[in-house]
Amino acid sequence: MALWRTSKVAEEIAMSEDYVREHAAELGGIRTGGPRSPLRFDPAGVEDWKRRRRLAPPPAPARKSHRPGRRRAPRGVKLVALPADR
Repeated sequence: MALWRTSKVAEEIAMSEDYVREHAAELGGIRTGGPRSPLRFDPAGVEDWKRRRRLAPPPAPARKSHRPGRRRAPRGVKLVALPADR
């Protein structure tokens, strides 16, 4: 299993190396030795992080239930004629 360096992860996620170091735990970072040893990352962990960060696709636009057109009076309503202007 080949582990990625900080620079490779930064390139993969389009972020800075500082960002990668600050978010190493979220990205699945591993110290290869003691507490000051270099960080390495499992590629599968980085891919999981990218998948979790993906936005849901936008909802499909709502379809209109009818065509716009001439408005009609509701059924059962009788309209009254208005007097003409003089």
